[in-house]
Amino acid sequence: MMVYITYLAFRKPQIGLVATSVTITGFVAQTLAIRLRWKEFYEIGRMGVLRAAPFTILYESLVFFVWCLISRIW
Repeated sequence: MMVYITYLAFRKPQIGLVATSVTITGFVAQTLAIRLRWKEFYEIGRMGVLRAAPFTILYESLVFFVWCLISRIW
């Protein structure tokens, strides 16, 4: 977010490119983290893949919400 605010302040295309690169990198990392958490939750709970979605606590729900927001932008 800070890189995008810097881009809005200075309007340099290079800063915008860096901001987009940081967003894409964060999205990929977040996707991998959600998948890893889902896999661990499945292995511990042994409930089935669809019933083992890791959205039981506020942290997991917020991570998924932000992931949905970023994926919606693309």
